Parts: sequence; structure tokens; C-alpha cells
Amino acid sequence: MNDAFDPASPNFNPMGFWLDSVWNPLPAPSSVNGMALYENVNYSITPGFRPVQLDIYKTPSTTNQPCVIWIHGGGYEVLDKKFVPPLFDRLETFGKIVAAGFTLVSIDYRMTGEVLWPAPLHDVWDAIAWVQNRSGDLGVDPTHVNLWGESAGAHLAMHGGLRFNPETYPKRANLKNLNHVNAIVEWYGPVDFTQMDDFDGVQAVQVANSAESPMGRLLGGAPSELPAAANDVNVTRFVSANSPALQVRHGVVDALVSIKQARLLKATIDECDTVLDYREIAGADHGFIGMDNPETLVDEGIAFLRANT
Repeated sequence: MNDAFDPASPNFNPMGFWLDSVWNPLPAPSSVNGMALYENVNYSITPGFRPVQLDIYKTPSTTNQPCVIWIHGGGYEVLDKKFVPPLFDRLETFGKIVAAGFTLVSIDYRMTGEVLWPAPLHDVWDAIAWVQNRSGDLGVDPTHVNLWGESAGAHLAMHGGLRFNPETYPKRANLKNLNHVNAIVEWYGPVDFTQMDDFDGVQAVQVANSAESPMGRLLGGAPSELPAAANDVNVTRFVSANSPALQVRHGVVDALVSIKQARLLKATIDECDTVLDYREIAGADHGFIGMDNPETLVDEGIAFLRANT
């Protein structure tokens, strides 16, 4: 051990030791519904902010599995890594993904009361890099890391997957095993903040182009008044022929994130001829409220990841 990180050394550096704690051994797991659950693991620490943490759900004693990183929604300002949409049960949903042969990692990220864009995206990148670099400890194949997000988490998943570059990731010098993201499952996420008030007849529950909206709080002002930030947060700018495979599911009568956001994304991806599995859910609002048997969408996500892993 470097003397600076050895508490017994006179050269001990407490801050360095704290920052380096993201590489500590994993805690002892608990057993939940037949899964090994590792809770509250620090994966990224930025000086001046709280550590951000993740939970790991996996089948005991597995090796070289594909991984799903789950990214929760909540308008970039509420909820945490234990959250799944209200029509779903966390342990059932995560358990189904684990039973299908994946290790599932559910992450927290910094929120709008703490940071502005792109800090939450940087947390997602750190999670991708952490999972890949700890692949041996996790029993994960670092070349098969996938992202699955809902609402704000879907937006972060798209940016995380489309923009993570192993060659230019800022912390690459200290890491190994870095690879591009394999595939993304995207549930009703925002795409272009400057067009989020276009609901085409659906009664919206909020005005997006406001400094007080979740989008405005993420950027630090109304999207229309911050063109550079609004441009950087626009998912369509980062779609290319080399993008990860993407599955999109969005409710047609979503009153929080318009179905027109998903259609913007589809139009861009269609031009790039990359892998897209796209479906609009008739009669479904945000969170798939109004859909019969929404749990079938978990099966569809699993089937998509298996086909593209």
C-alpha cells in the first residue's frame, strides 16, 4: 500500500484515503429473495460533495455475467437507488433481471439541490467505469455492461451510454478494463428540453421551459435561455451509427414527458441506422400508468439485452 493511504504511516493522507475508499473490498452481502445484496457501496467521491453509492444484486458465486446498471427517475431531484416505478415491485423487478443471468447494479447520483448538469452524467460515467474496473470482484464481464433507466434516469442512461468513451474518460489514467456501453433500455425519458412543452393535445402537468421546472433546475435556468447547456443535454446530438443498441418504451398519453420526445429520438436513430427496438404504449401515462400487465416490459427489456449482449 502507498504510505499516503496507510493509516499506520506518518505520511498518511486522510483525504486521499477517503477518496480511495471507492476501491475498498465489497461489504458482506445479505441474502434477499435468493439474491446476494451488497448495499450502500461508495462508487464515486468528488471533494465537496457527499459520496454517491450503489447497491449490487446478484446470484451468489457467479462469474463473467453481463451487467445492468439501473438508473432511477425523479426529475433529477428526488428518489434514490431503491426506487422503481409505482406499478413495479423492486425485488420482483430486480430479481427477474438477476434470474435472467445479469448482475444488477442500482445507483444513486447527485441531484439538482447539489449540482448542475453535467454532474449527474459524470456520476453515471463513474458508475460505468467502477463496475468495469471492479468486474472481477463483481463477477461481471466488463465488455457487457448495459444501462436501464426510467424518466430522468432514462435520460441519464441515454447520455451515459451514448457518450461514455473509454479513451477520453477523465479518470482513465487510474483505471483498466474500460469498454463502451453495450446496450440501453430507455423508459419514457426526456430527449430535447427545448421541445418538452409540445404535448400535442395531452394535458401537461408542468411547464418544462422554466427555471423552476426540474429541467430548469438541472441546467440552472430556463432551457430556452441557456442554449449551450440545452444543446449539451439534447440526446439526439449524440446518436450515431456506432451507438449502443437501444430499446425505447413510452406511453402515448404521457402527461409529464410527451410521447413526442420518444418520436424525436426515433427519427434521429432511424437516420443513423443503428439498432432500435421502439414501441409506444397506447393509453399509458408516465410510469406506464394505465397499461395492463406493465411487468411484461421487464421481460421485453431482458429479451432485448439478451439479443444484444
